[in-house]
This record gives sequence, C-alpha cells and structure tokens, in this order.
Amino acid sequence: MATAATTVTAIVAAMALIPTYAFTTATEAPSSAVGTLPASPVIPQVPTPVSGVVIADPADLVRSLLLIGIVSLLVIGAAGVTASWVVAGRVLSPLTDLNEAARRAAGGNLHHRVRLSEADDEFRALGETFDDMLDRLERSFDANERFAANASHELRTPLATTRLLLDLASRDTMSADDTAELLGQIRTMNERAVDIVNALLQLADSSSAPPDLDEQELAPVLDEAATEVAPLAAHLDVDLELRSEPGTARIDKLLMRQAVTNLIRNAVQSNIPGGHVWVSATTTEHGWSITVENTGTAVSATELARLHEPFYRVRGRSASPGVPGTGDSHGLGLALVGRIVERHGGTLGIESRTAGGLVVRMSLPHATPLAVG
Repeated sequence: MATAATTVTAIVAAMALIPTYAFTTATEAPSSAVGTLPASPVIPQVPTPVSGVVIADPADLVRSLLLIGIVSLLVIGAAGVTASWVVAGRVLSPLTDLNEAARRAAGGNLHHRVRLSEADDEFRALGETFDDMLDRLERSFDANERFAANASHELRTPLATTRLLLDLASRDTMSADDTAELLGQIRTMNERAVDIVNALLQLADSSSAPPDLDEQELAPVLDEAATEVAPLAAHLDVDLELRSEPGTARIDKLLMRQAVTNLIRNAVQSNIPGGHVWVSATTTEHGWSITVENTGTAVSATELARLHEPFYRVRGRSASPGVPGTGDSHGLGLALVGRIVERHGGTLGIESRTAGGLVVRMSLPHATPLAVG
C-alpha cells in the first residue's frame, strides 16, 4: 500500500507540475433565426511559445503517463530492493549467529554461546533454546568424560591389587596359611570389581530400558526396601523409622524399590552410631513425595553439590564384613536413584540438615509419563 500510494502521488505530482497543457478544440459559429450574418474575418492566432514538456493531445498524455510511470517504478523498485536488502540482513542476522554456533558445536566446541541481545522476539527465544541445548550437551559430555575416568579409576584399583596379590602367590616361599589368606584377599578384590561392574550395568540399564509403569501401592515398596537394609541398620546401631500414606502411584516396582533401597542404605551407612533414619511417603498437590532423612555429620555446600556425581563419596568407602547388604560403597547409589527418578518423570532433591545429615526427596507426578530413550 505504501509503494502504491507513493507511485500515485509521484505520477499526479508530475502530471500537475511538469507539463504545460495546450489542448485546442474546434467550435461552431452560432446560427441565427433571422438570417445569416456575414462571416467576420478570421484573424490568424499565433501560438504562444512555451517552455518545458507540452502535451498537445491525448496521445501525448498517455506517453507522458507511461514515461513517468516507468521512471517512478524504477526509482521505487531500486529503493525497495535496497531497503529490503538492509531489513532482511538485520532480521536474518541472528540466523547467521545460530549457524556459526551450530558449526562450532558440530566441530566439538560446546563452549560457544549465541547470547542474542536483540528485542524479545522469536529469534531471541530460539537463541535461548539453542544456548540451553548447548549447556545440556556440554554438561552431558563433561559428565560422560568424568564418568569414564572415574569408572576406569575405580576398576584399576582392585585389578592392580589383584595383580600384586597374584605376583605374591606365585612365590614358592609362602606357607599354606599365607596362601589361604592371600587367596581370600584376591577373592575380595575380585568381588569388589564384579560389584562395580554390576553397578555400572544397573546404571546403564536404568537409562536405556523404558520403565514398566503400573499402578502400585507405595507402602509395600518402602517396606521391602526397609527390610533389606534392616540388618545393616541394626549392625551400625541406627534406628530406622518408616511411615507411608496409603495410595497408589504409577511406578516401576522393581526400579522404585531399588531407588528407595539405595537411599535408605546411603542414609544408614553415612549415619552415626545411635542415629536415626526417617523414611516417609506422602501425597502432595502434584503427586507423591518420598523422603529419606537421616542424622549424621554436617555436609558442606561443596559436598552437597557433588553428591549427584557418580563415584563421589562423602565418607569414602565403607564396608562391614559379614553383614548382609554392607558391601563397599561405589558412589553410584544417588546417581542410580537420579536416573530412576528421571525415568519416572520426577525430580530428586537433596538438602543438608542443620543438625547434620541429609534430606533426600523424590517427587513423583500423579500421571507419570512413559519416558523412552
């Protein structure tokens, strides 16, 4: 509309200001009822000289309109192309930044960010989404690298110890009692390596296989988990208290029992003699809240931030020989719980208690989506 209005205005202004119109028309002499008067002598008219463009007939008008229209079209077209080029460049410049960020990410550089500072529009929203994706990818790759390094370190220790013990066993100077003790140590190291591998497989399975979600009572799940950890709690002189509201939740029973068992075992192992562990399951506005709270030593903010990392231990390795369920802590418990809760569409929160210990809370939605992949 703006271009059309400009064109019409230009043509009208040109036709009103530029040409000098000199149209001539023939007129007939008036007739008389009485008679015909003698014709007056014709005085020849001398054309008045004019300057500029003269339109003498309609053909000249059409040609002038055509000429001025073409000139106006060319001028307006050139201005439109120039303005469109400038505007399109400014509008599409964020896509150039996004393309550059995508190219760097494809080359392995996940540290670059778009950070569009233009107006709050769709391009900025796309840039923020792209930056968020890069953040998640960077954290994921960093976590995978740390996981691989930590897993290698965890497996290297028992394997190196086993090799040393085998070198000692190959000597002929060892007595029968020393040999038996050495074989027991080798068996312990081998079991530890097997436990680490099994924990890694459980962590991988919890991320790959889709959960078998079904309506299940939560109270029996918590009871089974508490029963499994009860011998460890009794051995470490830790009081275990369980409270659960009646109701069902859409869960995978095996995975959820494993998650609750890991939380209770961690709460018992990181406790103090004569301490307490409180396990509860309550309904909330958004779903279920499964809470495991324990007494213990104070946990710093730095340690609290790293509890989600695989292989991280606050108190190091702890084991109680001869007591069921008290094997070495591989630092995979909370990592595995986090994966299980994520597969159920929930969230895992960890807080430190003022008096010492932790509060770990699993929040599960009412209608749990089936997470795949």
